Amino acid sequence: MLFPHRRNVAFLLLFLMACCGRATDSQRFDSQSPNLAITDSALQQRALAAADGFQGAFLISRGGKVLAASGAGLANRISQAKNGLHTSLRIASCTKPITAVAIMRLVDEGVMSVDAPVSNYLPDFGENGSQILIRHLLSHSSGLANYTDWLDLADSPEQIIASLKTRPLKFTPGTKFQYSNSNYALLGYLVARMTFVPYDRHLQDQFFIPLGMQNSGFDFPRVPGSGFAAGCGGDPNCAFEDNVTAYSSGALYASVADLFYFYDALYKGRLVKPETLKLMETKASSEWGLGFKVDGNGWVSHNGEVSGFTSQIHSHSASQTFVVVLANGSTDAWTLAKKLKAFVD
Repeated sequence: MLFPHRRNVAFLLLFLMACCGRATDSQRFDSQSPNLAITDSALQQRALAAADGFQGAFLISRGGKVLAASGAGLANRISQAKNGLHTSLRIASCTKPITAVAIMRLVDEGVMSVDAPVSNYLPDFGENGSQILIRHLLSHSSGLANYTDWLDLADSPEQIIASLKTRPLKFTPGTKFQYSNSNYALLGYLVARMTFVPYDRHLQDQFFIPLGMQNSGFDFPRVPGSGFAAGCGGDPNCAFEDNVTAYSSGALYASVADLFYFYDALYKGRLVKPETLKLMETKASSEWGLGFKVDGNGWVSHNGEVSGFTSQIHSHSASQTFVVVLANGSTDAWTLAKKLKAFVD
């Protein structure tokens, strides 16, 4: 367990009281997940036609109702298990928006500030910590080099953070945009520091369990059982990329149903305040907000790729429209997601 440095005992006591208060946050969520019944048969047929030859799962929702959704192809070629709405697939960098929501929830609770430097929460991060603000991490404008360029296999989050402390910044924080997994590895580490709970358990306690996301979690260190899709077209022998290294920048697995539950709660103000979500969807650097790529006309997005899996989400919070595609086959998620988004744009 990770413990943050505190300047005085009073501050620590106040923070512990805040943590205790969050232990009952699950009471804020509905006890039942949204209905997965398909409500637009015409769109369902168009989506199925667009997904011809696709392997994975997709879902389109609006206003908390599923318009179209389906699994396609095999989750596992050996067992012949089929992909479905509840099949767990690795979502790679689509983990990052969930990491961002975890941070922004702490901001809403007054535990953190987007305008505070990293050194406020991690005093031993070194000179870079006083220059990099939390918003720089969220918007990929910190100047941190991408740790996956030199660290192929990490034993722990601490090893990832230690490798960043003394490495020179690539540019002055806030002056440029450069996508880097290091930003979100550090954000996940800060969540653990500030909540006294390992990052993956924090997500389980605060989001996955309360929202009924039974098919979501982290690959630490082994894949789960039969409900998990294999990559590379359902090949159980597909190269497995260690997810301890990916950590909070890309280690999550989920089903399309679970991601629908998450974004439905996000739209309805159950995870962060409406004004906080609006801030996340506003450009902060180049075309990036605080957790999402800002695409214009109210749309934000994120994609991912790892070890035989691809993923794509498109989100339009004003209309509560959500498109998610998770793929474990040779046809990538991005192409199908673009077609599905066009159906509801």
